[in-house]
Amino acid sequence: MGMTISEKILAAHSGHETLVPGQLIECQTDWVLCHEITTPAALRMLEERGMDRVFNPDQIVAIPDHSVPAMNIKAAQMYQKLKSWVHEKGIKHFYDVGRGGIAHVVLENTGLAKPGQTLVSGDSHTCNAGALGMFATGVGSTDLAGAIYAGKVWFKVPESMLIRVNGTFNEGVSAKDLALEVIRHIDADGANYMVMEWVGDTIDRLDMEGRFTLTNMAIEAGGKTGIIAVDDTTRAYMAARKVTPDQYTEYTSDPDAKYKVVLDIDVSTLQPTVAFPHIPSNGREGLARLRGQLHQRAHLRPARGGAHPEGAHGCRRRADADRARHPAGLETGGAGRADGDLHRRRGHRELPQLRGLPGHAHRSSRAGRRVHFQHQPQLRGPHGGPNS
Repeated sequence: MGMTISEKILAAHSGHETLVPGQLIECQTDWVLCHEITTPAALRMLEERGMDRVFNPDQIVAIPDHSVPAMNIKAAQMYQKLKSWVHEKGIKHFYDVGRGGIAHVVLENTGLAKPGQTLVSGDSHTCNAGALGMFATGVGSTDLAGAIYAGKVWFKVPESMLIRVNGTFNEGVSAKDLALEVIRHIDADGANYMVMEWVGDTIDRLDMEGRFTLTNMAIEAGGKTGIIAVDDTTRAYMAARKVTPDQYTEYTSDPDAKYKVVLDIDVSTLQPTVAFPHIPSNGREGLARLRGQLHQRAHLRPARGGAHPEGAHGCRRRADADRARHPAGLETGGAGRADGDLHRRRGHRELPQLRGLPGHAHRSSRAGRRVHFQHQPQLRGPHGGPNS
């Protein structure tokens, strides 16, 4: 019986010739990605058990990105815990504040993570790297501790979902709309513990930014990860980072590989889409019909990452201009994140003009200068780029 890309990668990293979904394996990890939120808990577990070591400091990448600059004392302490551990253990790949950014974007851009490898991190959007043709998935702090200590993780081999995508995107439609359409169709748990494998002529024409968007969104459908096979676009991306084909392994799914679910999508029928609160599967097509439902300006910052078409300076210029024109504008999330802690404030009042919106728990600060969504809508970037 044939195997999928993911099954082949897991087999190669667990000493098996073949694997089947549901099988339990001990998998070698090529990379462990650490940030300041989930890593300190993993380190405490190791310290409490006298297991304070790293399996290989050259195979760990540390990137503080969730609460930087620190928003309170606790966040600062978590950052300091990560940083002191990095220096103590001689972690080679450390992208500190000012040198890094969103972890999933930074890691993929370094050229460290390569096709055919495995990657784990204490972050659900680790599946972002699946666009490189590697098996990348988020784990809890307990499994993260095991990966740091031994370079191994237990997995149940996941089933796979094949998503065949064909057609040409209409103007203003992008990979984010495609991801939201699939999630709307299968629901927010429709890919529960499955690998979402993307194929088709649309995927073949998609650039790496679009591919990262698709694999990143796997977790929003409950998926274990997302993955796209290596092709010339992937090779060019790796070559731009001075990584040659002899440095990685390419895997493709066998023609007789088994999939639990097969979906066929024609993107020529898609429209720009917004996922309304409070869940990514609550997708609404047709932005023209939605414009009248928001009475405040929304300044959007990406949680997924991705390059702004005008670069960082262009993004800041637009943000400054928006604030000048709309001092009471909406702002979704904090500095590059959409974490709930940023919105749990006291003394907020509800805006009357937003009460008619689905999931309308929107609150402004006491001064009335800024509004935070309690539940984050999945919105697109200013020029069709992916934002969340």
